[in-house]
Parts: sequence; C-alpha cells; structure tokens
Amino acid sequence: MERPEWWAWELAFTSHVEMRMEERGFTEVDLREMLQRARDIRPSSRGGSMDRFGEAEG
Repeated sequence: MERPEWWAWELAFTSHVEMRMEERGFTEVDLREMLQRARDIRPSSRGGSMDRFGEAEG
C-alpha cells in the first residue's frame, strides 16, 4: 500500500494544539488530511504559526 504524501510531513504540535485536538475530537491523521486539502498554507500575520485556507475560506 502506498502512503499519502502527507504521511512523511514533519509536524510539531504545541500542548495547546494537542489540547484543542482532544477537545474537538480529531487526530493527527485528521489534521494531516485537512492540510492535504488546503488550497493555501502561509505564515500567519501573528507570527510563529501558519494559516491554512480551504475552499470555503478566504
């Protein structure tokens, strides 16, 4: 079985992100799938993070 491209992406999560993932009921695999579907990912205007834009977002 061939793994998807995002399988090899190196991701790091802060404890805050991990807490939010648990609260909202999604896993690292779910997050990786969201990133795969994103149409644009760029540095955040707040600095130190990235913004992800999907098809329904601006």
